[in-house]
Amino acid sequence: MATINRNQFLLILIFFFLNNSEVLCIEKKTDSLNRLLKTTKGIEKIDILNELSTVYDTISYIKSLDYANQALKLTRKYKKEEDIAGSLDKIGRIQYFMSNYDKSIDYFLESLKIREKIGNKKNIAQSYNNLGVIYLYLAIYNKALEYFQKAWDISEGVGDVVFIMKLSNNLGIVYMNLANYDKALEYFQKTLNNCIETNNKQLWGPCLSNIGIVYWYLEDYKKALEYYLDAIKICEETGDKWSVSNSSRNIGEVYIKLQDYNNSLLYLNEGLKIAKEINSKHLIKDCCVTFSELYYAKGSYKKAYEYQQLYSEIKDSIFSEETGKNIAEMEVKFETEKKEKEILQQKKVRNIYFIAFIIFVSAIITIFLEYRKKNSAYKFLVKKNINLLNKEKELKNVKEKLQTGNTNSQNIVPDDKKEKILENLETLLDCEKIYIKPDLTLNKLAKHLSTNRVYLSQIINDEFGGNFSDFINEYRVKEAMLILSDPKKIMKFSIKAIAQEAGFNSKSSFNFNFKKYAGITPSNFIENINGSLNSKVSCRTAEMKV
Repeated sequence: MATINRNQFLLILIFFFLNNSEVLCIEKKTDSLNRLLKTTKGIEKIDILNELSTVYDTISYIKSLDYANQALKLTRKYKKEEDIAGSLDKIGRIQYFMSNYDKSIDYFLESLKIREKIGNKKNIAQSYNNLGVIYLYLAIYNKALEYFQKAWDISEGVGDVVFIMKLSNNLGIVYMNLANYDKALEYFQKTLNNCIETNNKQLWGPCLSNIGIVYWYLEDYKKALEYYLDAIKICEETGDKWSVSNSSRNIGEVYIKLQDYNNSLLYLNEGLKIAKEINSKHLIKDCCVTFSELYYAKGSYKKAYEYQQLYSEIKDSIFSEETGKNIAEMEVKFETEKKEKEILQQKKVRNIYFIAFIIFVSAIITIFLEYRKKNSAYKFLVKKNINLLNKEKELKNVKEKLQTGNTNSQNIVPDDKKEKILENLETLLDCEKIYIKPDLTLNKLAKHLSTNRVYLSQIINDEFGGNFSDFINEYRVKEAMLILSDPKKIMKFSIKAIAQEAGFNSKSSFNFNFKKYAGITPSNFIENINGSLNSKVSCRTAEMKV
C-alpha cells in the first residue's frame, strides 16, 4: 500500500483548510442574503437574487441557476430590455459551465437578439464572444472564428481592455486547436502581459493554464507543470473553482508523464471532487479519462477500463445527437427571425418614404385622379412584392427540407426500394470500399446506387442514426484502424499516407474524425496497438472566457 509523504500530507491539510474556511465565509454571506430576500419585495429582490446567483457560481451551478432564473422572472416583469438581455446572458453562462451547450446557445441567442435591437455595441460583442466559446468547445472552429471575428471588429471601437484580453485568450485557443502553437503562444502572451499590467487575476490564472497546455502539446512537461502550478495558485485566490478543478486535472496528467503516480492521484482526486461539487459534466468527463490514463500506466487495467467506460457515458450524454440537433435548430430559428426583422424594417422604411411621397405629391398636385392612380399603382407593387417574398420563403423551406433529407417527415422511401438500396449499399461499402474515394459525395453515392439523394439521405439517417458525412467518415476510420493494425503497413506508410489510403483529404480531418469515433488519436492508437487495453486518451480543456 502506498504511503503519503510529508509534502503530500501538508498539501492535503492546505486543501482542507482553504475549502472549509471558504465554505464558512460563503455560508455566512448566503445566510445574510437569504434573510434579506425574505423581507424584500418587488423590484428590489432582483439585485439580491443576482448576488446570490453570483455567490453560488463558484460552488454550485444548480443553486446559482435557480437564483438566476428567479431573477430573470422578476426582471422581465419590472425592468428594461437591456437588463433582460443581461439576465439571459448570465443564465447562458451558467448553462455553459454545466455543459448544457444547446440551452446555453438558446439563452445567448435570445440575449443577442435583444441587444441587436437596442444597438449597444459592447454588449453585442460580448454575445458574439459567448457564442464563439460554445462553438470552440464543440470543435466547430470555423463557426467559432466567425463569431470571435465579429466580436473583435466591434470591440476595437469600444475600448474595453478586459474584453480584448478575453478575445485574445479565446483566439489563442483556436490556434492551439489548429496546432499553430507559435500563434497560440503569441495571443496567450499578449493576454498574460495585459493581466499582469492590470492585475486582472480572473483572467491571469486561466491564461497561465492555457500556456501550460501549449507546452504540454510541445512535450515540454516540466515547463507545462510550472505554468499549471502558478495557475492553480491564482485561481484559488480568486475562488474560481472551475479553473482550480481543470488545473488540478492538468497537473495530474503531467505527473503521469513524469511517472509520479502518487502526486498524480492526489491532484486528480482534488480535481474530480471540485468538478462534482460544481456539477460540471465536462470536467468530470476529463477527470475520468485522465484517471483511466493513470491506472493504465500503473498496470491496473480493470480500473482503467472502468474509468474509460464512465468517460464514454458522460461524453455521449454531453455531445448527444439531440444536443447537436437542438443547436442547429436554434441557429436556424435565430437567423430566420433576424431576416424577418430585416424585412419588417425595410417595410417600415418604405412606409416612411411612401408617407413623405404622399405629402409631397398632395402639396404640388391638385388632380385627384392622378393621385389615385399613383396610390393604386403603389398598392399593387407592395402586394406583388409581398407575394414574391412569400413565394421565396416557401421555396426556401422546400429547399431546406430537401437538403436535410426531410428527416422530420414520415418515411418517403418505399419499402421495396429501401431494401434494394441497403443491399447495394452494403456491397459498395464492404466489397468495393467506395468510402476510400476522397471525393465521394452524397450525390455520387446515390448515382452509384441508381437512386436519388433524398432517398439515400433518409435511409442513412433512419438506419444508421447520422448524416452522410458522419456515416462515411466512420467507415474511413475503421479502414484506417485496419491499416494501423498491420505492422508491415505501419513501417511502410506515414500517418498522412494512411489517412489518404482510408479516403481522407487531409491529416487534420483524419485526426479529428479518428479521435471522434475511436476515442483516441492515431498516434495513441499506434503506441498502444500491442497492449491489452487502448485507453490512453488525453483531454486537455483550454480555459475559454465568456
